[in-house]
Amino acid sequence: MSANLDVNAWMNFPNHRDNKVLEGILKRSNKNYGKAFSAESDAIYWSAESLGLDRVKAYRDASSEIQNKILADCSYALLREAFAIERAGMAFASKMVLLSDDLESRILYSQFAAQEAAHYQAIAAYIPHEPSDLASDPFLGLLKAAIEEGDRMTLTLIIQVFLEGWGLLHYKKLQKDCLNPGLADEFRQILQDEARHHGSGIALLNLDSLTDDQRNHGLRTLKSLLSMVAAGPWSVATILQRYLAEGESPTVFFSELDHVVETPQKLQQLRRILQVGGAQCFVDQLDSEKFFQLTVAQ
Repeated sequence: MSANLDVNAWMNFPNHRDNKVLEGILKRSNKNYGKAFSAESDAIYWSAESLGLDRVKAYRDASSEIQNKILADCSYALLREAFAIERAGMAFASKMVLLSDDLESRILYSQFAAQEAAHYQAIAAYIPHEPSDLASDPFLGLLKAAIEEGDRMTLTLIIQVFLEGWGLLHYKKLQKDCLNPGLADEFRQILQDEARHHGSGIALLNLDSLTDDQRNHGLRTLKSLLSMVAAGPWSVATILQRYLAEGESPTVFFSELDHVVETPQKLQQLRRILQVGGAQCFVDQLDSEKFFQLTVAQ
């Protein structure tokens, strides 16, 4: 079967069709359907300590009103990214269903698609409005392209082994530190599902089957993703800059956000994820070009 399926991993869907019958069916099949974008615009789901903001002097010196605005924006940014990832996950799982050439894989990815839809609706219930700028986000744009252009095995590597492995670490922290019990419970369920997604990716990965073109495509995507991680804590720093250092570069906050310590740790975590996932050949190539070192983004 061809990998060149005409799949659009929508970040912002162009159409909404009102259909009361369909909406009723969806509401009965998922407890979160119809609750999207019902959260308060100033909702705060993670503390300053969880986000590392307590280390930033300008944040500590700011008024409580500004601090709360920063916390709300950081909370929204984290959920916006998770929302988009789970939305894209529906396209990934659907494509993998069609690329499957054995019954077990087709069942597996069909189940994944339903889980990703449930995750997406769960996260959407805690977002105040639908993001309109998802396609312009560099990471989300890369994720969209990877899903649309990838073949079965490179998608297994990039999405299931690499990104879902990284997502497990990220979501564990979000769940552990979340101030909202309901949202924390949703992350707990997502973690259970994502662990199975990641584990099955490791079981199914067979890099010997990759062509040179597929291998090069996977390597380019991994390099881009690692470069984004190496660039540092841009999301939090940009929010801080908007409120506390207008006209300055967000990098003025990198030192207090512990960029030189935490970013190399993240890169090494990603290196271990690839190693454990059975992608040592990619690790060797990336190591040789220093993609697991902070100097890549300098």
